[in-house]
Amino acid sequence: ITSKTNPTFYIQLISTLLSDYQDYLEQQQQQNTEEEIELVPLVINTNGWIKSMGYDILSSIIDAINPKHVVQIVGLTKAKSFDLSQHLVVGNGDYNDDDHEDEET
Repeated sequence: ITSKTNPTFYIQLISTLLSDYQDYLEQQQQQNTEEEIELVPLVINTNGWIKSMGYDILSSIIDAINPKHVVQIVGLTKAKSFDLSQHLVVGNGDYNDDDHEDEET
């Protein structure tokens, strides 16, 4: 199964991963004191496909997961860059697109 051959199922798998991760965190909270909880970060490495259906898939994943952090490797051209602005909330201290307008890519 790949995101290209079955994008709906691929997104469902990502959602299942998130649900399993949340279950794990709940178990940690129930079984351990606050000092003993080992928080394991959830890292989702997407395939980098950012055009056409790939854009829709990546947007769906970001919307479903609502991550605290997104690491983006920016391409040298606009065609190879994913516009994250519609997925990020400005003002929460995590990201402000205005802060990066003068940076060269």
